[in-house]
Amino acid sequence: MPKRTSDTFPLVIGGCLVLLALFLHSIYEDLLKEAVLKRLSTFMGIGEAELVSRLAEMAVPVIGAVAVGWIIYFYLKAHLSTDLPAVPRLSISFLESAPFVYDALKFRCYRFRVKNETDVLIGSCKAQMESAYKSDGTRIVSIPFSLRRSFSHDEIFTLRGGEEIFIDLLAVPLDPQYANFPAKIAELGAQDWPQFGNGGAVFPNETTLFTIQVLSNAPPARLTLKYENDGREWRVIRT
Repeated sequence: MPKRTSDTFPLVIGGCLVLLALFLHSIYEDLLKEAVLKRLSTFMGIGEAELVSRLAEMAVPVIGAVAVGWIIYFYLKAHLSTDLPAVPRLSISFLESAPFVYDALKFRCYRFRVKNETDVLIGSCKAQMESAYKSDGTRIVSIPFSLRRSFSHDEIFTLRGGEEIFIDLLAVPLDPQYANFPAKIAELGAQDWPQFGNGGAVFPNETTLFTIQVLSNAPPARLTLKYENDGREWRVIRT
């Protein structure tokens, strides 16, 4: 497999530093070696002066090359990074408190937040259930809205720089006797909740570890949550 440019970059930098060290070594020999040797010989013997001069002959070019490379690195980092466009990046988060959790009618609703962490407009955003597993590790394939190939118009959204959006996820009945399902799944990214009732898509009545992902023209953002019963009610928690 051919190497990427980023893979050979350290080799290129190392080669440049070696060439620079050789160049500085040549300058040291032509301009400074005799003067340094003569100066040292006034403080110590000829043998000791030659030894120190040879050590300096090796050390000075190496230290000079590293120093020059260090200065160039910080100069480029300080001046060029400000001119580069920001890389689009989304964050996805969930807390076990308001406004991520709220009550609606006889349901407790859970939602997560997607935020544009940059100043760049991020479009074609769409959320979906990426995967879901039972507590024993068995993958659940019957959950709808997972890994869809197409999305309706109202499920696709755009986030401006610094903008955020809350997306409904699950609605859990406050009274288990009210409905014959443990939780109703929202169509992730849709503007309105599906009608609460006994029909439609529901979440399994068992502990489930599931992952949500948000796709866009930025790198995918993922969030893993756990749906479990604490002995009193079903709820969504952070993993």
